[in-house]
Amino acid sequence: MWSGPAADAAAGRVGADRTKVVNAVFHLQTSAVAAHTAAATLESARAEVLATVAAAQSTGFVVGEDYSVRSLEWNASPAVVVMRKLEAAFHAATIRSATLKIGALDDQVAGSINAAVAGLRELSFDSEGSAVVLFAGFGDGPLPERPSYTSPPVEPPGGWSDDPITRAAQRIAYGHAGTKHLGEWPPGTTRDQFAAEIERIMRAATDPHGGMIAGRTGDGVPAIYDPRTNTLVIRDPNAADAGTAYKPTGGEPYVLRVKMPNGVSSLSPGDLADSPLRPPPEIPKVEPPRTAPLPRGGPLPVVVPPQIVPLPNGGLGNLPTVDVDGIPNPGV
Repeated sequence: MWSGPAADAAAGRVGADRTKVVNAVFHLQTSAVAAHTAAATLESARAEVLATVAAAQSTGFVVGEDYSVRSLEWNASPAVVVMRKLEAAFHAATIRSATLKIGALDDQVAGSINAAVAGLRELSFDSEGSAVVLFAGFGDGPLPERPSYTSPPVEPPGGWSDDPITRAAQRIAYGHAGTKHLGEWPPGTTRDQFAAEIERIMRAATDPHGGMIAGRTGDGVPAIYDPRTNTLVIRDPNAADAGTAYKPTGGEPYVLRVKMPNGVSSLSPGDLADSPLRPPPEIPKVEPPRTAPLPRGGPLPVVVPPQIVPLPNGGLGNLPTVDVDGIPNPGV
């Protein structure tokens, strides 16, 4: 049994580390509860936004991508026009209130999660040679939209493009975004069409006059927002599927305030390009074993039979014989 000062020190260290780990588990459980609650809250707010939009559409109004409301009626009487303008203003105010609510809830969610995981930020085991556990967070900025790092994209039927920006758009469309967000585009949109739209937005972002709003997320990755189509593209070089693309329900105010707080005039092609394709591994050539050539023509080689060596003092007389009594007798 181990005893002595070293054993006492080790036992004390293990006890102290165990207390830290138990506290870390508590903070992780609290964080998980906060995340689940936040997801339910945001989903409820999102459903409220969609319900207000559907209510306006059900009464004959058209809701734009910027959540503006207008009527399609023509040649109506002045009284009807006035009434429809009042109804449109009511629906627009209701929709705006719902979108502002979801933006405020997102800020509250980020604050609650950051508070829940605060106890993990400085978790460490302070002794020489021991490991230090660092909290993997997003700093003091908002939580960005993050794709799945464990789900690499599937290869397009036509293969990956040789163009690095086209290939980056393909990886986004054939990864997390194509699985989760493709339904936000018109029915029948294919992943190739989705990739072409993402590429269009990325290339326009390299031009300061391309009509895009460019910037970076809270953790520094490039982001592009197209206000005309309400599309947000996040190009994350650390993600397995190169980033994501979706239509944020909060529109431009939500994107600028929450998802893309750091604006820039434009992005460089290098910010958006995919890494070079790796050449396929070379398969080493295996040469067949070499065999000695067979002789061609000429006389066949002479095969000499083995030499027969006679046994010493051989002869039948030396072999034992068996008498009638069954007992062997030496040869005569």
